[in-house]
Amino acid sequence: MNIITLLSYLSALAVVGYFLIILYLHVKFRNYNPIYHAVSDYGIGESRKLHVLSGVCNIISSLLLVFFVMLG
Repeated sequence: MNIITLLSYLSALAVVGYFLIILYLHVKFRNYNPIYHAVSDYGIGESRKLHVLSGVCNIISSLLLVFFVMLG
């Protein structure tokens, strides 16, 4: 497996992780409406740790995508 394939798989995995965390936050915390409230509202209180983890997944996926495009 070459480095480009590995970076693309890791980027896809980080995007899926981000999606699953945000989906979990929407399901668990029903008092937030995803249409009327900002996603940043999850950054306070009990959901803060998962919100920070979703941000890390988003940053990792973006950086890996940049490296993938630069190497490709």
